[in-house]
Amino acid sequence: NFKPDLLLVDKVAAGVHGELLPALRHLKTWFPQTKVVLGMRDIEDSPAKTKQEWRGKGTYALLDDVYDQILFYGQCQMFNPITAYEMSDTAASKLIECGYIRREKTNRTPDAVRRELGIGNKPLVVVTVGGGGDGFDILKNVLDMVAERNTAVSFHTLLVTGPLMPRTKQQNLHKQASGLANVTLFDFTPDLTSYLNASDLIISMAGYNTTCEILSMQKRAILIPRARVRAEQRIRATRLAELGIVHSLLPDQLTPDTLWHAVHTALQVPPPTHSLNMNGLPHISLAVAALLHNAPIPQANGRIHVPATLSSQSKTQEMPL
Repeated sequence: NFKPDLLLVDKVAAGVHGELLPALRHLKTWFPQTKVVLGMRDIEDSPAKTKQEWRGKGTYALLDDVYDQILFYGQCQMFNPITAYEMSDTAASKLIECGYIRREKTNRTPDAVRRELGIGNKPLVVVTVGGGGDGFDILKNVLDMVAERNTAVSFHTLLVTGPLMPRTKQQNLHKQASGLANVTLFDFTPDLTSYLNASDLIISMAGYNTTCEILSMQKRAILIPRARVRAEQRIRATRLAELGIVHSLLPDQLTPDTLWHAVHTALQVPPPTHSLNMNGLPHISLAVAALLHNAPIPQANGRIHVPATLSSQSKTQEMPL
């Protein structure tokens, strides 16, 4: 009796190990009325590697023949998957450029965070490395930078190791941080967004979620992309730096000296402003609702039109199709 109206697949069209293929075949055979939708982040991987993977996993055929809609959680101004990954005209016609996902809700005000840290009006630099499994080098270079500059440091640094960092590495960082002024070190916080919102500068990797937080809050940022496995973070950090939205340091450029120069430079300029579309969630809602009702996506002057009741801001936001 289970007759789904919608199947929303995240990122990998066939499933990570092809496990979705039987379900997709079943739906198309027995429940052709079910709409099948793929969600794509702004960047999958390098064009060469993505095209190779898509050919090997049959992704191109799935996009052409099985999926009814492709929700692109990015903006072609930043990175265009249609041209980069050589998607067919059929697949391109299904792609909806939704924009980035706004992430700005916080539990505490910046003043409350500053009172907790006891930093007054000092600039606050927040360093986050996601889960922390491969973030030790970034945090170690930040602590070395603070230690080497000592009295020249006029800002407070908050570092979050992440719960997945090996315990011995966490202990080494705590030992080094304990001897430094103007440094706070957490293993984990359930309220990272409040600290990011209170910051004057964020140092982080270039994962999609953290990048969305930085873009939503329009914070100064230094992105140090993960170098292993995929080129996704390197492409994202480099492209955002080209647009003047962030500063970027590649892992092989990372030293206490280069980091100091990047921090000093970033803190001297005003927080960035950008025109990237951050209204992804209401655009996704509108696109899926239109698909389910076999209706056109609401438009105004050739753009997706978001009613104020759906928008996270008071004014209506629009984006190019």
